[in-house]
Amino acid sequence: MRNYIFLLLLSAYAFLSCSTKSPHILSDLSTLPDTVPQIFAKGIISTKNIRQGAITFSPDMKEIFFTSVDSTGHLRIMEVKYSNKLWTRPREWVHSDKTNNYEPYISPDGRNLYFVSDRHAPNVKGSGRVWISSRVNSIWTAPKMLELGVHTQKGLWFPTVSDKGTLFFGAYLDSIGNYGKSDLYYYSLKDHSAAIINLGNVINSTSEEWDPFIAPDESYLLFESDRPGGYGGTDIYITFNRDSSWSQPVNLGSSINTKGYEVAARVSPDGKFLFFDRPQKNEQDIYWVSSDIIERLKSQNP
Repeated sequence: MRNYIFLLLLSAYAFLSCSTKSPHILSDLSTLPDTVPQIFAKGIISTKNIRQGAITFSPDMKEIFFTSVDSTGHLRIMEVKYSNKLWTRPREWVHSDKTNNYEPYISPDGRNLYFVSDRHAPNVKGSGRVWISSRVNSIWTAPKMLELGVHTQKGLWFPTVSDKGTLFFGAYLDSIGNYGKSDLYYYSLKDHSAAIINLGNVINSTSEEWDPFIAPDESYLLFESDRPGGYGGTDIYITFNRDSSWSQPVNLGSSINTKGYEVAARVSPDGKFLFFDRPQKNEQDIYWVSSDIIERLKSQNP
């Protein structure tokens, strides 16, 4: 009888071991979060007295890129890699030079890294433009500036790209039209004859709209705004694509947004986690939380 019970327990243990999901790759950097935002990779990526943000991942989530601001205000792109079951310490990306380089974004297919830089005009205020570096045989090519055919003295910021090759970004473009202090725009990278298009006044308001993140399938868009009715300085909002029309933006609520600032929202490639930044006076950390809130808001806003 004892042997029979032992075999039953052994079988149950084997079943549970097989049915339990393996630890997430990011669990080596942080304890996995639930519905309460936690600082991501504390002491490794999010470190004291340094501003970090705008995190992005390769499709297999074994490469992490983010923006770091040193004590002089210089913006640079940092990278962390997962190799031999260990994460490397952050180091400066190979093409992050002495100019300002920031807000990196890896395309969903992992082939391109988009980022903002003033390397073409480092001494001109508001000269930030979108640049691209492509991965060829594991090597990142020399960056090239995207020729978007726009003129602005306030720069472009926060590029993000969908599976369809649509570029979303923030800017203040008088020549195209804007509704407020800054708006969100999109542009087809596959059709060079296409025009840059303002996302319209369902999303853009007379306030500021920042930091778009487009879902790879373009089913939703995350962004930040200081529009009235929020919880603090800037809040994270979401809008859903309903039959090629954007729904009214919804605030992510007090579980995410605070009386301070929440910016640079992005979702991990596996769709499981929402990342964002909380800038403060002297430092800025990257936070992460379960992305379940997105599905919950989607079901509540059909």
